[in-house]
Amino acid sequence: MSQRKNFSMTKINRMNRSASSRATLRELERKNILCRERIGVRHVIRANTGLIEAIGLNVDALHGSVRDDPTFEHFKFVWPREAWVEFNGGRARLTGVQAHSWIDPSRLRDVPVNRGATELVRKSSTKGNTFDADADVLGDAILVTDHREHCVLQPSCRNCTPDDLSFFGSMLSTPNSLLERWGRSYILFHEEPREHDIIAIKLRWS
Repeated sequence: MSQRKNFSMTKINRMNRSASSRATLRELERKNILCRERIGVRHVIRANTGLIEAIGLNVDALHGSVRDDPTFEHFKFVWPREAWVEFNGGRARLTGVQAHSWIDPSRLRDVPVNRGATELVRKSSTKGNTFDADADVLGDAILVTDHREHCVLQPSCRNCTPDDLSFFGSMLSTPNSLLERWGRSYILFHEEPREHDIIAIKLRWS
């Protein structure tokens, strides 16, 4: 399977903390201003070409993100299956679709076999496998790789509004996204926060 990346992210920036800012980071984490979450990189294994395309961080609910994507129309016909597979010397989470006896065959008749995803599922090293080893994976599949810890900024102050966080995030130089969960907004850093951004966080929220 060939691989292609269509977004920019360096592994070094994503995983390494600056030695000069470690003390400040620990202080912000103790105060629950910053926390760490393990997040992977989401890829699509294309059935027609075999290409593996990196499309960004795996930060939203998987089934919600593909619901309106015409590329994953086949995900609507049958509940996707999952497995932890061996990929590039590590573990990755594979999600895909297979035909089932209770599904109308006509719904998946034109969906191509994904040979790359099928090959990953059938490796002896696969764990937590809900796929049928004797059936092919059909259509484009999703592969989440390279799980690493990311910084999350979610201030606990009651008067912190989404607009406050959005404006603050726009002033930072470290790539980030404004997201929402459990009725609260938060900033997810795509890479390890840069030193001057860490200082800005301390001055604004500490």
